[in-house]
Amino acid sequence: MPFQIYSKISNLRWRGNVVAWIVYDGCNTIFHTGILGLFFPLWVTTTQGGNDAHFGYAVAVAMGLVIMGSPFIGRLFDLRWNRYSGLAWFTGVSASVTFLMGIFQIGLIVGLIMFVVALVFLTFAELLYNAALADVASPSQMGAIGGLGIGLGYLGSVVAVVIGLIGIDYLGFTYDFSFWTIGIVMAVLASPLIIFGLRDTSRKNLATAKLERVNSEMRVTKPASLFSLRDSYDVFKIKSVGTFLIARFWYLWMVSVGSSFGVLYATQTVGMTAEDIQWVLLASLGVAVPSGYFWGKAVDRYGSINCLTACLCCWVLVISVAIAVPVFDLPSTTWWIIGLGAGSFYGAIWVSDRPLVVSLAPVDRLNSIFGMYMTVGRLGYAVGSACWSLVAVTFGWGQTAAMGVLLICTAIAIGFILKLRRESYG
Repeated sequence: MPFQIYSKISNLRWRGNVVAWIVYDGCNTIFHTGILGLFFPLWVTTTQGGNDAHFGYAVAVAMGLVIMGSPFIGRLFDLRWNRYSGLAWFTGVSASVTFLMGIFQIGLIVGLIMFVVALVFLTFAELLYNAALADVASPSQMGAIGGLGIGLGYLGSVVAVVIGLIGIDYLGFTYDFSFWTIGIVMAVLASPLIIFGLRDTSRKNLATAKLERVNSEMRVTKPASLFSLRDSYDVFKIKSVGTFLIARFWYLWMVSVGSSFGVLYATQTVGMTAEDIQWVLLASLGVAVPSGYFWGKAVDRYGSINCLTACLCCWVLVISVAIAVPVFDLPSTTWWIIGLGAGSFYGAIWVSDRPLVVSLAPVDRLNSIFGMYMTVGRLGYAVGSACWSLVAVTFGWGQTAAMGVLLICTAIAIGFILKLRRESYG
């Protein structure tokens, strides 16, 4: 069995750009775990005397800019520029701003502004990074390569935790240390993919040759509507793409809100301690690393739609168990099952849906569709976060009811994915 796994991995044709694409994923995870999830909120509340609202409003502003800007960015890089140029600029700005946050003595307001810039630019870079999967992987290998990117990308989360444990907790450095260290690591992890992409001028992306002709015609025939909002949202009219994007809104609502509020649910409703949660998180990361690859191989063998459907059905089981714990007064240790399940199925969503986008998208609209892919995902996160607050606090129904809403969202998403399956195979 181990030899068979090794043989499958060795058959992936380890070109430099494939390895570079896989490595880049760590740039995203170290920022989201280290800056967004750990050190910046603590810097705001403990070092600068701010509160949850300062951090929450900063995230809301960043998500608003991403929702509005992603369709435009995707369309822009379909029609004008090489996606690797954008990847270099966006990642470079994000890494540089993160680095400078740790070098200069900044106040709360300046820090919030710099955080918003870093988060927005890295999200735009992620848009182009997702589209670059079409450049580095053949259709038969997209699942495995995407799965390795997801799985090994979690090592970035481990690095972020180590920076905190050793640099801050053990050596006594301030949060400034985490900012400039993560900025450097981001630049290092992103550089190989940018270098390979920019160097390969003969293959800027899958649609380069066609776009050079299309762009010249469009500049003459309809320059006024080149970047119109209507053109960006026209991707919903492409066969099956609209159905997929609606499904993504619902399942990103579920997984984004679940990952954000899961800790609060576990401590306040289930009764786990903060230390228990950290151990569950560590165990779930250990499961997530190999799970990404195995889900990727399943995508290559059984297809993106089938694996995405299976993944969402697994999430129905995980959320159902999470609801059952307080309802039936199950032991709090049951959360270990939930944590390990979440670790197994979290990355499977992206492993499944990115190759699905590539298969559905016309080559000259790939960046545009990934731009809307980003927009509907962030919109689902924003709407879902507000809904959780309304259900759990404003309406007074509690966190268990809010978790039930996530179960409904997942069921709706499965319905749209099944509709997509009929459209694709019917």
